[in-house]
Amino acid sequence: MKQNSFFSINRFGRFLSAYMQLNYKRYLYIIAGAFIAFYAWFLFFMNNTLHHFDVQYSFYMSCLSMGALALGAFVGSAFPEWSDKIKTGNYLLLPASTFEKALSQFLIYIVGGILFFCVIFYVDAHLARWTLMHTERYISGEHTIDALNGVMLSKIYQSDEPWSLILWIIFSIACLLFSIRLFFSRFGLVKTVIAVGAILFLFFFCLTFSSFLFYADENTVFRLLDLKTPVHNVHKGWDNVAILFFVFFGATTFLSLCLAYFKLKEKQV
Repeated sequence: MKQNSFFSINRFGRFLSAYMQLNYKRYLYIIAGAFIAFYAWFLFFMNNTLHHFDVQYSFYMSCLSMGALALGAFVGSAFPEWSDKIKTGNYLLLPASTFEKALSQFLIYIVGGILFFCVIFYVDAHLARWTLMHTERYISGEHTIDALNGVMLSKIYQSDEPWSLILWIIFSIACLLFSIRLFFSRFGLVKTVIAVGAILFLFFFCLTFSSFLFYADENTVFRLLDLKTPVHNVHKGWDNVAILFFVFFGATTFLSLCLAYFKLKEKQV
């Protein structure tokens, strides 16, 4: 009985279905807006890039990095009912357990957000390329636009950088945005972004300061993220600093999800 009160697949399915029926217009508008915005973004920057360079792998990676900020803003807007006391009360009264409510938001904003972001990014990149390929400037120009494809994306995993760590850090920050959002009602997204930014700044400052304190010499100037810690390769591009980051952000992910659950449970009570 206790297990059923914590999670029931049938109850969760009914709750998620009812929640999406109530809020489907909101998410359709977000998807449509993101599709149009990313298309215009690709079109603008691709067109400007063609004046000087070919559109290649580095261009798409730069766009991906900037697009991650938009994804972070979407994740930080989870629990939209929190912006209004009446909506918050109505949401907490819905027939579902605390875990099911937290899980539904996690699936919509983190899992669904990442999946839709990847699809929109890929489709808009091809649409913008197709649009520019039919313009006179492209036809008569000296520069080309490489298509975003699996071969290009495979370069991520062929590089010496531990991209699995970078993806893990992005996921961890998304979980942090997701959980911190529960602490704010008015201007929740703005306050969440500021709070997460402050947490990350504090971590990197402490990391840099500790390395500066123990390993820097008298001529060293303190600079944020300028680590003086000796780096030792451990395994296939993974060094001691990368492992430290993996452990820290792994712990951050676990604690963030636990924090989101207990904060929601506190509101439920």
